[in-house]
Amino acid sequence: MKIYADSYYLDFLPLNGFVEINSIDSIPNGTDIIAITRYTGDLAEHQRIIDYLLPKTKKLVITLIEIVNNPNLEDFLLTNSDPKIQFFVNAYLNYPMSHAKSITSWFMCSANFYVTSPQARSLLDQLTHKIKKPKLFDCLLGTKKPHRDQIENFYKQSLYQDKFIFTYFKNNIHQGQWHTDLLNDVKFSADTVDFQGWQTPLSALIPVDIYNKTYYSIVAETITINCHNHYTEKLAKPILAKRLFVAFAGQYYLRNLKRNGFMTFDSVIDESYDIIEDDQLRFAQAWRQIEYLCQQDPVAIVSKIEHIVTHNQQHFLNTNWHSSMESTFRQWNNNSDF
Repeated sequence: MKIYADSYYLDFLPLNGFVEINSIDSIPNGTDIIAITRYTGDLAEHQRIIDYLLPKTKKLVITLIEIVNNPNLEDFLLTNSDPKIQFFVNAYLNYPMSHAKSITSWFMCSANFYVTSPQARSLLDQLTHKIKKPKLFDCLLGTKKPHRDQIENFYKQSLYQDKFIFTYFKNNIHQGQWHTDLLNDVKFSADTVDFQGWQTPLSALIPVDIYNKTYYSIVAETITINCHNHYTEKLAKPILAKRLFVAFAGQYYLRNLKRNGFMTFDSVIDESYDIIEDDQLRFAQAWRQIEYLCQQDPVAIVSKIEHIVTHNQQHFLNTNWHSSMESTFRQWNNNSDF
């Protein structure tokens, strides 16, 4: 079997017959499998590539990594329901789609940064959990988005501002707080930095100093539409750091997280905000949980959730997040008729 695939798949593809793609124009006709990865949300460009590659192969695999606030994704997937096409989508779809399987690519790569890098694991060892901390919440907001504007308004109206470490860098990344000093040429949180000799996206680094001064995290996700949930480093970092989080994301963000083996915090806060369809109402209800936690003893809360956060960290680190993709390729490798 001849498999043409880009570098994303190197960690888990069968080695026999594997050819790495340098350019899609170099792929010959009559291949068994073509597997490519798309890192943008440009559905029109995805469609152009699909139309170009589909006649060349028995099976076309498209892994969509960058999932944005695009409600047209469902229509795009339905349009490309040819049995020769298999999608892997870095999101959890809130609608049935038999030829699209969900995956989670933590930190924008197939190899989990906190599993493969001893430098990253060293950050976990620097975290403190048993000491008294001066603040309750970190609220580290990134680029300007409507739901982050709403969080900023909630914060400004709160009676508990002194209990937060709050930043909102909007259009200037240097206004944020990071684990490492930023070079002048860093413009986006996805930009690569040198961390102890390890090249990694800036956004992947756990902010140890901030976490050691706070108990809980506010997760303001990249996307907030309801048709699919996209999990990013914004959630991964508090999970790895064994922290309670309140999520400002799309509907069913917590429900789908549970379906993937994680636990959430409905034993100490009201997480019914997760099922509210209307964004404004969902976010308002989520903020009420933050206000509630600001009135509670954090030591008591941390004690109640210790088993939850420990489970979540271990589940994150010990799970093969590409097992469905690996097993799919193995099945194809054993059955050339697909």
